[in-house]
Amino acid sequence: MRSKRQVFAVVGSVLTLVACQGQVLDPDQVVRPGAPGSTVGGSTPGSTPGGPPTTAACTPDGDPGRVSLHRLNRTEYNLTLKDLLGDTSAPASAFPVDDTGAGYDNNADVLSMSPLLYEKYDAAAEAVVAAAWARDVTASPTAKVRVCAPAAGAEAACARQILERFAHRAWRRPVSADELTRLVGFLAVATAQGEGFAQGTMLAMQAVLLSPYFIFRVELDPDPASATAHLLTDSELAARLSYFLWSSTPDDALLAAAEAGGLQAPEAIAAQVKRLLADPRATAFSDNLTGQWLHLRMLDNARPDATLFPTFSEPLREAMRQETRLFFAEFLHQPLNVRDMLDADFTFANDTLATHYGLPAVGSATPVKVALSAGQRGGLLTQAGILTATSLATRTSAVRRGKFVLGALLCSEPPPPPPGLPPLDTTPGTGSQRQKVTQATASGVCVSCHSVMNPLGFSMEHFDGVGAWRATDQTYAIDTTGTLPDGRPFTDVRDMSRQLKSDAKLTQCIARNVLTYALGRAPMATEGCALTQLGAALDAQGGHLSDLLVSIAQSPQFTQRRGEP
Repeated sequence: MRSKRQVFAVVGSVLTLVACQGQVLDPDQVVRPGAPGSTVGGSTPGSTPGGPPTTAACTPDGDPGRVSLHRLNRTEYNLTLKDLLGDTSAPASAFPVDDTGAGYDNNADVLSMSPLLYEKYDAAAEAVVAAAWARDVTASPTAKVRVCAPAAGAEAACARQILERFAHRAWRRPVSADELTRLVGFLAVATAQGEGFAQGTMLAMQAVLLSPYFIFRVELDPDPASATAHLLTDSELAARLSYFLWSSTPDDALLAAAEAGGLQAPEAIAAQVKRLLADPRATAFSDNLTGQWLHLRMLDNARPDATLFPTFSEPLREAMRQETRLFFAEFLHQPLNVRDMLDADFTFANDTLATHYGLPAVGSATPVKVALSAGQRGGLLTQAGILTATSLATRTSAVRRGKFVLGALLCSEPPPPPPGLPPLDTTPGTGSQRQKVTQATASGVCVSCHSVMNPLGFSMEHFDGVGAWRATDQTYAIDTTGTLPDGRPFTDVRDMSRQLKSDAKLTQCIARNVLTYALGRAPMATEGCALTQLGAALDAQGGHLSDLLVSIAQSPQFTQRRGEP
């Protein structure tokens, strides 16, 4: 339909001519968020992507921070196209893998743009628009795309109706008359090439999908050089809410609420959070948060040795994944205290996982909620998906498991190890894993971190490299005793989990992870007070995750931003 020259003519016209709030986005600012001199984007001064924020003094300075120009990541792109066009082809799965920052792949500071990625966007836009147009066999007011049929001589009026609705949803804000006129102008481009209404309208729709207002979540500062905080527009806030909880574009109800005004009111935000959470699309929040916070995505890459772990299979991998996802979702949607995730007496299992755990068959290939006795399992740290994701192909890893506890649950992850360390001795018959790890890390630069990290991982040594219970490590007795970082002793992982459950850092760490994911940026050094308050509010409200989400959505960090001097 189009030559490559025409493609980039379309791209160039959209990048340079489409205006928002009286400001034109320069292509350099769009392609290189955070570039020196950019007025749209840039990193947050004082951010601490590698460590916990300062919490010594709880004295809020009123700085809500700022988020760089936020490119949609692969998940957001796919889900947005699904909601806009009914497209289920997931074209972004073939895009370059997104980088991660502060533990999450929706961190705006690392979501860069490249020529290759833009070519992928161009090809995807053409394909998904053509497929959506073909799916709408007849025009209908309820169609995804073809909401009208053009009357002879009135093609532009119908195109205008189609494009106004589509661009409104795709750009997540009202479309100006000038923008709409430019889009309808693509009909003239198609006519000049001997093509008709359908081709011209589809060309305009592709331009919408190639616009920075689709590819990026645009938030503009009235004065980009001012450090004075200002409220987001209601449309910008609506986009933050939908991408926080759905990883997708606002629906008609949320857009209408934004355009009616008053979305900034705390009660309006709370109502929208509850409505969005009740929608099936909120599964994206559970999947994306647990996939990264609880390392479930690492389970996808786990390759347990088939000789050492012959019971591991792809159905078991999927059962492990579903267990933790459904477990988290139960705490999200039910009035349960988030601290109880550490020692809950239930989980979600199908027959495959029940066999792996030595539990009675549940009579279902689909995971169901099952009660656990006061025996081997209970809580996150005994779930096979987490145990497998923090193991190696041939053995358990007390170091990885201990690091997971420190990082994911206490937000006290140690720094990376120095380069050039020798591998651990894995020769059979030369000692237990605990003995070997202790000996290898007992001196030099290793001891300061490993003396804290190792005991936490040793607590889980009764679970092998795929999370199955074992009585011994080869022929060696297993010792699961140890001490927490604050010196409290424990006997095993269940005892350790019960003690971690009461740690004040736990809810603050959960709040930090959810806030990082919600904002798409690393916490700032000045946000220690805010995180302390979010954790305290979470405890005061009974530890309900849904209340934490409301508190975050109502916070200045979520509803405000500033420029960068």
